[in-house]
Amino acid sequence: RFKKEGIVIAMIQAENQAGICNTMPVRDLGYIYANYKEQIKEQKKKNAAEGKRYFTREIGDEDRLEPVITFVLYYGKEEWKRPLSLLDMLDLEGEEKKKLEPFLLNHQLHLISLTNQDKETTEKYKSDFWHVATYLSARNDRKKREQLVRETQRHIRHPEELMDVLYAFSEDERYLEMKEEAKGKEDTTMCEMLDEVERRG
Repeated sequence: RFKKEGIVIAMIQAENQAGICNTMPVRDLGYIYANYKEQIKEQKKKNAAEGKRYFTREIGDEDRLEPVITFVLYYGKEEWKRPLSLLDMLDLEGEEKKKLEPFLLNHQLHLISLTNQDKETTEKYKSDFWHVATYLSARNDRKKREQLVRETQRHIRHPEELMDVLYAFSEDERYLEMKEEAKGKEDTTMCEMLDEVERRG
């Protein structure tokens, strides 16, 4: 829930994708529909508890739903060149497309490709996710990956969880060793954990 001064402005949903999915625009639309349907169900329940019943109208004229925004976080190495909207998936061309397009819903994906982000963008992340985004952007550059592990002084708030994620992407056993070193810690750096692992080694 994205809140401003305690009021919900929008519901934010994130879908994690390790691989490309050709039906993603339809799946994404399904997630949005499911969220709105759940909101309607909750509103009807609230109205019933207050003795309000609207029958065919389902909810009151003044009732409003919270906006739903979805993002697809794509972690794969391959560039996403597949459908990014519902229209991209439809078998329509030329004259037929021109005639029917005004009547068609064109749901657009909000795709964030984490492996293709530049440094300026990754630097905007303030949470532990910075390490994930930085790792993914350096996935094909061994020197940059080593710098991330050995030289980064940025503090980690959830070291065990972060090490699990980095190990899942890299299968680098050092992250599991660093996870052991991180147990019980809430604020450390990757460099400190690696130093301790190497001292014990």
